[in-house]
Amino acid sequence: MTDPTAEGREPQTAPYPIDLIEPRHRDADTATFPGLPTFEGTVAPDRPLKVCIATIDVVGPVRNGGIGTAYRYVADFLVSCGHEVTILYGLGQHCENGAIEDWVDFYRERGITFVPMPQPELRSSRGPVGATSRISRLTYEWLKDRDFDVVHVSEWRGVGYYSLLAKNLGLAFKDTVFVVKCSSPTMWNKIGGNVLPDEKRDLILSYMERRSVELADIVVSGSLHMLRWMLDSGYNLVRPRCRVQPNIMLTSTLEEAVPESNEQGQRRPIDEIVFFGRLEPRKGIHIFCEAVDRLVKAGGPLPKKVTFLGKFAKVFDAETHIGERKERWPFEVETITGYDQPMAVHYLRQPGRVAVIPSLLENSSFAIYECLIYQINFLASDRGGNAELIHEDDYDDILFQAHPASLKRQFERVLTHGALVARPSFDNDENNRTWVNWHASLTKPGAIQALSRFPEAPAEPREPLVSVCLAHYERPDMVRHAIRSIEEQTYRNYEVVLVDDGSTSPTTVAFLEELKTDFAARGWQVVVQENAYLGASRNTAARHANGEYLLFMDDDNLAMPNEIETFVHVAERSDADIFTCFSDMFAGDGLPSKENSVSRITPIGPSLTVGAFVNCFGDSNSFVRKNSFDRIGGFTEDYRIGRDDQEFFSRAVINGFKLEVVPETLYWYRRPKPGAGMKAMNYSVSAGQYRVLRPYIAALPLALRNFILYAVGLENKASMLQAENRELQRRIEELEGSAPPAKKKKTPLYLIIYRRIRKLFN
Repeated sequence: MTDPTAEGREPQTAPYPIDLIEPRHRDADTATFPGLPTFEGTVAPDRPLKVCIATIDVVGPVRNGGIGTAYRYVADFLVSCGHEVTILYGLGQHCENGAIEDWVDFYRERGITFVPMPQPELRSSRGPVGATSRISRLTYEWLKDRDFDVVHVSEWRGVGYYSLLAKNLGLAFKDTVFVVKCSSPTMWNKIGGNVLPDEKRDLILSYMERRSVELADIVVSGSLHMLRWMLDSGYNLVRPRCRVQPNIMLTSTLEEAVPESNEQGQRRPIDEIVFFGRLEPRKGIHIFCEAVDRLVKAGGPLPKKVTFLGKFAKVFDAETHIGERKERWPFEVETITGYDQPMAVHYLRQPGRVAVIPSLLENSSFAIYECLIYQINFLASDRGGNAELIHEDDYDDILFQAHPASLKRQFERVLTHGALVARPSFDNDENNRTWVNWHASLTKPGAIQALSRFPEAPAEPREPLVSVCLAHYERPDMVRHAIRSIEEQTYRNYEVVLVDDGSTSPTTVAFLEELKTDFAARGWQVVVQENAYLGASRNTAARHANGEYLLFMDDDNLAMPNEIETFVHVAERSDADIFTCFSDMFAGDGLPSKENSVSRITPIGPSLTVGAFVNCFGDSNSFVRKNSFDRIGGFTEDYRIGRDDQEFFSRAVINGFKLEVVPETLYWYRRPKPGAGMKAMNYSVSAGQYRVLRPYIAALPLALRNFILYAVGLENKASMLQAENRELQRRIEELEGSAPPAKKKKTPLYLIIYRRIRKLFN
């Protein structure tokens, strides 16, 4: 490896942190957050707001989802306030009820524009990162061409992540306020159900959700519990922008009349116990069934009926679980899974029923909101944010510990003495008025701009010099196309440093000699070195670069005309050290076209957790501040082992350097052919993976170093087994005649020779 001091640079010191695991947040237990600002009387809006609700869960196409319920209320509420509301439904044509056209009409009748997400012309790339970030990508691409005043979006599954990222990089939405609702983060959900994350998708979603909250203009949580959990989980919350405010509950939405008489504080006789929630462990089905078992064994008062009201969950066989229990219960048992939200509320309002919400964890449960507002008898666990919604004087009658013994005692209480009609801890009319006034306040001059987290342009616009560091090896035709794409840039203050990594073919050597003359006339450089592989090529280019910024580029890729201009734009408005971006993959040796386009590659950014398993940072085609590159120490120079870019990114992030993804497609990525070019010269997949892990190993305490190696090794093995299983399944289907026969592949010559040698030695 080249000695960095020979080029006048300080040697790399690698000041790794002692521990990658974030400490428990000191303020998590004591943290408090204000509600939305209040106003005297009612604020009159200056104009209707243009509001978009971007969601993958909404009442209608999706049954009984808490997020869907929340946004149905928000949509009806804002229309009733005179605002223009659009629902962008991220699942496109997917419907659990009826057809999507029915729901377009349903919402149109209520004055709401319902837009199923259109399908893109270019699909997202295969693999966990592309598949998981797809809806966020489509949401941004749809929103950026519109001019909404307010966008409501949940953190759940990172639907608004790329839109928020674009705004914080100064690319779009200068005059739009993003309101991020705290709903159900993936890791919070997993922890609440005592379930370990077992897919890369869980890690990817967790990162996108956390960043969505951190980048929001304003964060609104229905519970203090959730914001404390986020603090405790390492979220970087901007406190003045985080608010605790009960959710909007518009009683006219369900077309179910609110009781005229107020029976709060009174008791009603009970003869039916109703489990209310998804039929899964996190919602407390085990606790509920065990409590009923104990009630039966105790020989005391029993209900006439037990009902399970909720959807089945994919993660748990509730039907079998309930079936095994009801065989020994001496009363009627019914399971109702097909009710939507209004039907469920109507069912629970009937005399003699008590809803039981035994969740292991809840944020700000709409099941409890509905029970409180519609005076439905209910019992709830004391977990999460449940207690925050209930008047503290009613805790003893309503709440129970998430344990069968505690719930059994509450069963005995309500069956013997009746169930108390609980009082809410908040005034619903006053809460809705707060939401009315807050939205109305956004119509005042300068209000949106005051809330908007949009980076200001530099006081004195600059055009800093950018050095395009172009790595090349034995592909003169391709590098011609790459150079042409650089020449077509809309940004003009750049230089090109082309490093040839030891090409030897006469055609390439002749091409380079010709190129040197042309480059010299422009003040550009052609540097030829002995073959040392990609990391060394990029370091050589950086050492010869004069620019303030470095744009790394490979000979088989093509820059889009606005690539440098866009990178400079965001770099001048951001404190990040490294920028990666989206790219469009195409196939073939020629130029990209609609016919040979394959997919859009959408990295998510600097998640060290995800990055240990799969490249989430971005491609080597990246934009780096020259002084940051030098302080990071450049690329390592392993010969014929790939993933130098992924290692560089992870090492930078571990060392405290900042990386951001520009959610715009800025270059074309040529899909490599097997065995072609420098990218195919890996000795093995595991060698490249180990290279990526070296910064992690150096940063982790000794006790955890083998742990991460084992975890990644297991994940790699699991991926191989899954691939083998898919191939086996395909062959079974082929034999059964349910799948077309695959084309027979010609056995490579090296594999034939290997098998013959192995046979001789065996």
